[in-house]
Amino acid sequence: MRSGMKLLSFAEINDAENGQQISSFTGTIKKVWEQKSGEGDYGPWHLQNIILTDEHANEITVTWTLEDAWTAKDEGKQLLFESGYDKKEQLCGLKKDIRKKDGKTYESVKVDDRAKVKTLGDDDEANNRHSTEILNGGVDEARKHIMQSANLYVLCINAVNKYIAAHMPEIAQTSEMFQAATGTLFIEASRAGLVSKMPEKPL
Repeated sequence: MRSGMKLLSFAEINDAENGQQISSFTGTIKKVWEQKSGEGDYGPWHLQNIILTDEHANEITVTWTLEDAWTAKDEGKQLLFESGYDKKEQLCGLKKDIRKKDGKTYESVKVDDRAKVKTLGDDDEANNRHSTEILNGGVDEARKHIMQSANLYVLCINAVNKYIAAHMPEIAQTSEMFQAATGTLFIEASRAGLVSKMPEKPL
């Protein structure tokens, strides 16, 4: 944990406002709810609620948004949640979430792949899936970026094949020239910030 990262009590988390970043907290898993998942506008999503208790039997709800689900076997484990940091060195990954539905107010701490979660007091690393920093988030992020880049590259290939190749003199119609033209278009398009505008699924 970085120096200065405050360990918040459940009372302080309950007093936090909607959207407020939570630095860190600990709690023991009391109940694990079944994970929900589906497909949205931005790709697959996962949601799972976990009830944590502190040493005074106070409870908070944690909303887990990663694919790697918790199970009933994890009940009783004591966890440490720590925020990550974004590029501007601002806290991220743990956020107070307050929403109203059907006249009821639901409060939780939303956890995403930028946070770190460790299991405390568990020496059995083989059964301790969440003992280290969450690496899954980095893999998901890389996979999305690679697919976005691949989609942009495919568009460049199509542009060279359907348009540029027909305008090349016969002497220049080589595989090397095709690759060079595709590469030039891709570099130009990526410099223009178009990778992030590509879909994360194959075109």
